[in-house]
Amino acid sequence: MSLLIFTPTWISPITGEDAVHPACEASIKIQVGVEFDWYVTADNPWPVYDERGEHVYHYENVLHQYCEARKYFLNGNWDTLLTVEHDNVLPDPEAVQRLMSTPGDVVYAPYLLRHGQKILSTFQWINDRNLGMSLSNYRAELKHARENVVHRVSGAGFGCTLIRRHVLMEIEFTGASDRDQNKCPDLRFAEDCLRRRFISNGRFDVPVMHYDGDYCFHPFQSRRNGVDKYIAQETVRAFAAGRIVQLTQGDEIELTEEEALELSRCGYIDPAQIHLRAVRPPVTPPIVQATEPPVLKAEDSHLVSTPLAKRPRRPTERK
Repeated sequence: MSLLIFTPTWISPITGEDAVHPACEASIKIQVGVEFDWYVTADNPWPVYDERGEHVYHYENVLHQYCEARKYFLNGNWDTLLTVEHDNVLPDPEAVQRLMSTPGDVVYAPYLLRHGQKILSTFQWINDRNLGMSLSNYRAELKHARENVVHRVSGAGFGCTLIRRHVLMEIEFTGASDRDQNKCPDLRFAEDCLRRRFISNGRFDVPVMHYDGDYCFHPFQSRRNGVDKYIAQETVRAFAAGRIVQLTQGDEIELTEEEALELSRCGYIDPAQIHLRAVRPPVTPPIVQATEPPVLKAEDSHLVSTPLAKRPRRPTERK
């Protein structure tokens, strides 16, 4: 089975180099047990830096690169596309091999989403029409998913996602639609997969690290520097870093630095209390022992899709 790994990025006008993180590149190049081609693109029709030299995130650029990657993939002879975005790091040399061996039409490796709340990229599967919420909100189900290794999900992030060829032959990458104006291609893609009854699974023994500046977030070990005490500025129940915390004005509360950062943006914690002490991790990602692919039993049939020709259509799709 042939594989194309795709990484979208941009070129820095200052250095003239692409923005692929060295740890991302290193983690891809050390993969064993599978042959692959690595396709890196930096074609961005919209500006990636403003007049002050600060990076600007355009979802239009992201969508454009994924559309071009789909065309490139379908014009080749690869069976599978694996997206590994430029600031994500695979956990060990057999990570891709495990993703390839996982059943399902689309396979998601979990990582922490960086924009907004730090929540898992793997969303709960609830039906064949609508996305659920991040499994960060369902601790019991997340525990079950990690214990069972392979667990059905509804999507959604493209940070490290494996897509079979027959899926890309049916589904294009798109942005905003008549349903909403969200321009993220990953959310729309996940919805389209649901409505075509493709099976999406999470592979929970492939925890992907996600860089945010000098700090690298682990999906299941996301604390920056352990727990510190902070003084609450208001009395409120708030959601931070995947959990609900009760704050009482003037009282001390123990928070991870990630939680404190999120609460400080709402004014619940004084930003002056937060001292960033993130240390740059080594370029080479930590190596963890690989596990054998899970043995699927009869009760795991929901993790495998029916053959494409036999997949039932929804009544509204009948011609």
